[in-house]
Amino acid sequence: MARSLRARLGLALGLTAAVSLAASAVITFGLVRRYSADQATAELARTAQAVAAEAGDDLVLQPARFRAMRRVLEASGDLFATVGRLGRTVADTAEAQSVADAIEVQPVLTGQTLRGYVQVSGIRYAYVVIPRAQPRRGLVAGVVVAKRAGVAWGPILARVLFAAGLAGLLGALAATLLARRLAKPVQEVAAATTRVASGDLQARVPVEGSDELADLGRSFNQMASGLEEARRREGEFLSSVSHELRTPITAIRGYVEALDEGAVHDAKGRAEALRVIKTETARLERLVADVMDLARMGTQSFRLDMRDADIAQVLEQAATAHRAEAGEARVSIEVSVEGPLPCRTDPDRVRQVVTNLVENAVRVTPVGGTIHLTGRETQGWVLIDVTDPGPGIPPEHLPHVFERTYLRNMTGGGNAAAPPPPGRLVPGSGLGLAIVRELIHALGGQVNVASEPGRGTTFRIALPR
Repeated sequence: MARSLRARLGLALGLTAAVSLAASAVITFGLVRRYSADQATAELARTAQAVAAEAGDDLVLQPARFRAMRRVLEASGDLFATVGRLGRTVADTAEAQSVADAIEVQPVLTGQTLRGYVQVSGIRYAYVVIPRAQPRRGLVAGVVVAKRAGVAWGPILARVLFAAGLAGLLGALAATLLARRLAKPVQEVAAATTRVASGDLQARVPVEGSDELADLGRSFNQMASGLEEARRREGEFLSSVSHELRTPITAIRGYVEALDEGAVHDAKGRAEALRVIKTETARLERLVADVMDLARMGTQSFRLDMRDADIAQVLEQAATAHRAEAGEARVSIEVSVEGPLPCRTDPDRVRQVVTNLVENAVRVTPVGGTIHLTGRETQGWVLIDVTDPGPGIPPEHLPHVFERTYLRNMTGGGNAAAPPPPGRLVPGSGLGLAIVRELIHALGGQVNVASEPGRGTTFRIALPR
């Protein structure tokens, strides 16, 4: 493909040069021909004016002087004739007489100067007819000077062809070098693309300059870097999800085997086993749901139901749905809104976002703490704040909190069967915040986080009205 591109570039540049040379040759021939004709006519006019100034009746009456004038003119390739008072032309040679007879010389009798071309016996002649200074006196009214209107094209054509051949050779060399230079970056990108396709995501192309080909190389390098980073995150994601799946499955298997083997005899032990199985099953369901949500986003199966909604009601519904869970953790949820908050959005997706944020807030809020949900309008946006009084997030981690499993990896995982003490950061699946970001972006909004270690965290959502 790269060779084909180089060949096509070389052929295109070569054809362009050839067409340009051909057009230049045609134009040059036309200009030379026109210039030659103009020069011949101008020279004839000067000669004719000089002859007319010298012409007199004695030129006709003395044949020897007539022939002498003719020989002088013929030395430069000119033909000579006189025009009489009655419009009759007289020449000393047959060729000059034929040319003079073919010219309509009557206007010269009235003092007009004539210029033009005439065809005689298949030969084209340029001519000039000049009246005498005193045409009404004497026998001579004017003179005719003519010359064959031809150019020696042989030498000119040879030189033009030599110049065209030399220019064509240089053009072909330049086209080859230019085609190679233009095709080289494309070849490098093609080779690097093959390496990436075979799994080498560290393939890069050298970039020089600031033209479009350099932009192509930079774009490819950015794409390769993005693919490499995506591959790295995908590996981390799969590792984290595998770990998340393994933990509840292990717990469920252990308690199921204990119940099956009769290792748990009392009612309290069976109740604890059933509680753990129920908790881990719910955890598995939530993890699978999170993974499915992330897989659907950005595909044709992901749909938004955009309609008029009141965000204030969405916040109340989310708070009500989690008050029982918050009560078990001995934390409270408060909602503060400034009246109705009308918004054109998908209220179910907004509630899903708020639910994820509230669940995270319940996990990190210490006993006796309060989670605040606030909503308000500002300059065409509806703002939603979810604030918790938890341990906060260190500044170096804030740019990464919406990445998949980042907070999960940062905290080192968790074990629902052995809850951590209140006030510590309790991780979930690590996918909730990634889902929050993707959903908000799909709704055309923005989400960001502000946190200070030891003083809690606030997630702010901005939805276009």
